[in-house]
Amino acid sequence: MFDRIIDDLIDDKLKTNCFVLISDPSGCGKSSITIRYANSIVNVDKNLVSNILLAEFNVEKLLAGKKPLLIENYDLLEGLLCEVKSQCNKSNDEGSFILTTRQIVDNCIKMLPLSLYESEESNGMISILELFENPDLDISGFSSNLGIEDLIDACCRGGFPKAFDNENFMKRYIENLINLHEDIKDTKKS
Repeated sequence: MFDRIIDDLIDDKLKTNCFVLISDPSGCGKSSITIRYANSIVNVDKNLVSNILLAEFNVEKLLAGKKPLLIENYDLLEGLLCEVKSQCNKSNDEGSFILTTRQIVDNCIKMLPLSLYESEESNGMISILELFENPDLDISGFSSNLGIEDLIDACCRGGFPKAFDNENFMKRYIENLINLHEDIKDTKKS
């Protein structure tokens, strides 16, 4: 498990807001991070049909877990965000709900893949963002703890936490992207 820079932001938002929205591309570690904050979990896509029925007929029961309640993939249930907002308007208790999605939505915390600093492969002396924002930055005297082969491996592996534990993760991830691309091309032909 990696310490993530985003942890402080999630912690601050939970202290000042009734609910927090978090989005990420699949595989960035959103579930493993948000589970740390939750006292109960509703994973919408695990039992999608029963959760759809429960949300339609008794949404209060779906949202009745011990707070903070983590609702993974909340966007699969139409109107669930409105119900969460309604409950928050009634109680206004900070840190009641954590909602996650793979979609990019307004006013959410956007989670990204691990940085080399978070995976402890960088010493943090240089920030890539800082290099882009300040092209005249003097980086002489800075050095990496990694050799060139280690840097190449890190770049090829990417920042997906599961790629650290599972050699086949990136292969499956790339295959899924290729299949998705082929599906999109097929739909455009129709």
